[in-house]
Amino acid sequence: RLISSVIHILKDMEIEVEDSDSHAQETSSSILSQCHQQIQRKLQTSSSANANTTADALQAIEDFASCAHPSLTARIESLHRQIQDQRLLRLDLAESWEDRTCADFDLPTT
Repeated sequence: RLISSVIHILKDMEIEVEDSDSHAQETSSSILSQCHQQIQRKLQTSSSANANTTADALQAIEDFASCAHPSLTARIESLHRQIQDQRLLRLDLAESWEDRTCADFDLPTT
């Protein structure tokens, strides 16, 4: 499994390293925690009115999926845009490096 790292150079030359695995864990934990709290509040409200039933449990699962889906979709779209930006950057860099490395045809090659 490939884990990529991003190094941020902050103010006063402080360095912050962020790896893709821990970033994914933090993002998913945040989404899950937010939805968990929302569903828990809803269940506490409904449990005070009547006893928990199978229907309540099924509704809680539906509510959780409804909560998580938009957040996950937005995150995936954001990551897709980042990947496209990185792809374009790599293509631009590759074109400029190719021009520089192949400009002098009299250089000896190995």
